[in-house]
Amino acid sequence: MQNIFGNNIWFFNNGQNVPDGDLSRNWEACKIYGFISAGQTKKDYTYARKPKTNDILCVYQSKLGFVGIGTVRRTAVPIRQFLFDDENSLRNRPGIIMGDRRNHGLFHLEEDPILCEQVLKVDWKVLDKNPLWMTTNEDGQFSPRGTCVSLNSEHSTLLRIQSHFDVTFISNNP
Repeated sequence: MQNIFGNNIWFFNNGQNVPDGDLSRNWEACKIYGFISAGQTKKDYTYARKPKTNDILCVYQSKLGFVGIGTVRRTAVPIRQFLFDDENSLRNRPGIIMGDRRNHGLFHLEEDPILCEQVLKVDWKVLDKNPLWMTTNEDGQFSPRGTCVSLNSEHSTLLRIQSHFDVTFISNNP
């Protein structure tokens, strides 16, 4: 059992992964480079800016389920401002879908600070376990209502996620 320390606990929807869905949501690239993002709408801009440093993210992949858990190392910034510790960006890294106005990738709408992808740096704690699928009609289980939603009061869902991923969330915000 691994303890994961943090503040707030968030559901974060990474969209659909290739080959079935949104090509900009390459979960493999998120894992390799330690980030997660949301964007393309004003609503996603707001969602992506909810998690703060040291918050816990329970990442959900549409049509698959919960796929990983991490903690936020740096809060969301527009993709043009996102830099790694070595001062390099995501641009032109293997596995990053660049995109343009014709095909939606991470750099689609990069000139717009609100509509562009908002990128968070994440320290992944648990990955590559069988995804946890939960139907929304299960008693007491969380029903996704957006890209990023607090799980702090979703006790049944948190217990199920912790059991599945063999972790214990130790949150400063009970």
